[in-house]
Amino acid sequence: MVTRWRSVSTSDHQWRSGAITTAFGVLPASIAHTRSLRRRGLLGLDNFGSILVLPNTRWIHTLGMQFPIDVAHMDASGVIVAIETVTPNKITLPVLSARVVLESYAGMMFRHGLRKGMKITVNHVPSAAI
Repeated sequence: MVTRWRSVSTSDHQWRSGAITTAFGVLPASIAHTRSLRRRGLLGLDNFGSILVLPNTRWIHTLGMQFPIDVAHMDASGVIVAIETVTPNKITLPVLSARVVLESYAGMMFRHGLRKGMKITVNHVPSAAI
C-alpha cells in the first residue's frame, strides 16, 4: 500500500515558536514539542521558512518525503556533532551523543552558516515575537 501525504501548511502543525542563536545571529525556529510532531517532522510540507527543532531525538527518517533535507544533530551542551543532507526515503543511523535534531530544507543550514562543532542555543519565544 502506498501512502500519499497531503500537502499541509505550518498552521496545521501546532509547533511552538522558537529561535536559534548562533555566532552569526538569531534564526527563526519551530519546536516540535510532542512525540507526534517529532515523528512527522517536515513530512508533507511544501513551504517552510524556518528550522524545525526536534528535542529528545537521535535519528530521523525521510520516508515519504519528496525533497532532501539538512539534518544537524546537537549534543546536550548545544554543540552540533553531525550535520548532513539526507535524500528522500532514507533512515539515518542514530547519533548516540545527540539530544536534539534540527531539520530544514537542503541548503538552508549551509546558507545560515551552521557547521559541525558550532555551539548554538535553542530558545522558546512567544508566538507574537516571530
